[in-house]
Amino acid sequence: MGITVDVSGQTKAQLRETLKKIQARVRDRAVFIGIPAGSGEQDGMTIARLGAIHEFGATIDHPGGTQYGYTTEDDAHDGKVRFQSTGKGVMALGITGPHQIIIPERSFLRAPLRAHTEDIKKAWRAIIPKVIKGELTLLNGLHQIGARASAFCRDAIKDGIAPANAASTIRKKGSSTPLIDQGILVSKITYRVEG
Repeated sequence: MGITVDVSGQTKAQLRETLKKIQARVRDRAVFIGIPAGSGEQDGMTIARLGAIHEFGATIDHPGGTQYGYTTEDDAHDGKVRFQSTGKGVMALGITGPHQIIIPERSFLRAPLRAHTEDIKKAWRAIIPKVIKGELTLLNGLHQIGARASAFCRDAIKDGIAPANAASTIRKKGSSTPLIDQGILVSKITYRVEG
């Protein structure tokens, strides 16, 4: 990535020294975007693990044993079979056997960051001259990049990530937007500056 900067008040030699100092400080720093360990739990699972499952997808080997049937008389008339709590519903039709549940990949970190690579580079190019001029510290600049990048990830979830939720998931959640149930996952996406 090339950066063009106009700086007044420094000779070329002084500017080269300033850039070397900034480069040395940046080399040992990194901005991480994601859900940190210790972000809490939801339904008995850590938020970080839940995020990883959605980011990369997963296959669950379900042991079976879940009752299914008609929950209401209307469901029976319409032929709508649903999973049920054992002993509940109008008519139990059976119990599931062992099967796999496929959770599709819904990248809310990698995909938005890739999609906004140019925006992040543009922000970085705007920050570097301010750091060189002493108007902004490098650390504050890295925090700005982290805040911007994590916002791209949160916005991607709010805008909707493919694939769409299954009809059964929409009924259970009451929402058709993937990855938003109680809003916990999206609220835990943040950044960390290290180094």
